[in-house]
Amino acid sequence: MKAFSCTMLLLLSSVTAGAQIIKDGSGWTDGSVLFQAHDHYTSSDGYHTDSYKFEGWSPHEGGFEFILQPQAKAGEYRLSADESDFVPLNGAVGYRVQRVSQDGLDLLIVRNDEGRATDFLRRVHPDVSIINICEQEIITLLRGTYRPSQRTQGNGSPDTRWVFTDTSVTSGIDGKTYPLRLEQIWDQPQPIVELGGKLYQFVPTVRGLNVYACRWDEESEEYIVTGEPTCLEWADPSRSRFQFLSEQPCSIALLNSFDKQGLRLMRNDIMARHGYTFQSADLREHFAQQPWYRPAANNAAIRLSFVEELNVELIQSLEYGMDEEEL
Repeated sequence: MKAFSCTMLLLLSSVTAGAQIIKDGSGWTDGSVLFQAHDHYTSSDGYHTDSYKFEGWSPHEGGFEFILQPQAKAGEYRLSADESDFVPLNGAVGYRVQRVSQDGLDLLIVRNDEGRATDFLRRVHPDVSIINICEQEIITLLRGTYRPSQRTQGNGSPDTRWVFTDTSVTSGIDGKTYPLRLEQIWDQPQPIVELGGKLYQFVPTVRGLNVYACRWDEESEEYIVTGEPTCLEWADPSRSRFQFLSEQPCSIALLNSFDKQGLRLMRNDIMARHGYTFQSADLREHFAQQPWYRPAANNAAIRLSFVEELNVELIQSLEYGMDEEEL
């Protein structure tokens, strides 16, 4: 993976040089918080410095703030804060931030002291709703075809299918197609979805989704699970469960839906879709069972896209963070 990381750093250097300044009032998101950038004029020891202040809000609260201080190199910034060392990103005060425009994306990529990407902000229209942003994150996680596994404890049989699109879900419980209406997104990305007047919670797994029937409890003002889950497995032989990792940068909020083992599998799933031949026995066994996997003859010839490189680094940053917590 080190060779890929070096390629990524060279690539980012080339695409960052021509980046534009951050416009006052521009909108940015990390997938769970919507930020608006503002020109920020500060003073320190009698010297004045131009910087950018980002103010953000999530679907249920605001008060998220951080500051970017421009550096000598065009398109580079330092992460800072006003009154404390807290920043509402997967980063810390002093981390480097790069402005990158590529593949139709306009990103601010947060990098730690080792140069690894730990988070990013994507530029969005300033009038976009944070609700819509979170909905799209959830749809990314749900989109696809599933079937109840042999291990399932709830309703459904291996012959039924659950199909999620951007706008609808075909239920494996009754076979009917319903509009994909999210009941709530506070606990995103574990959404509550209303299907035919009934509520279900969808919890992502590396194999697919766990579906829980639930209800709203007035007394506790919470959604209560009412039964055992229906365990769904990915059922599209032509596509990987994690194909979206090659299609768009994945937010930390979405990646945090998975544990350390899941993150390892996701990271290597990116490599497997390029035909990477694995040395680890468990990875060889897992991907050999995937209909879409075609081992390549030469690992060194594999080249990842810009989006794939970024997602690999983001996943690694979470994995390393989990390693440190275990010490």
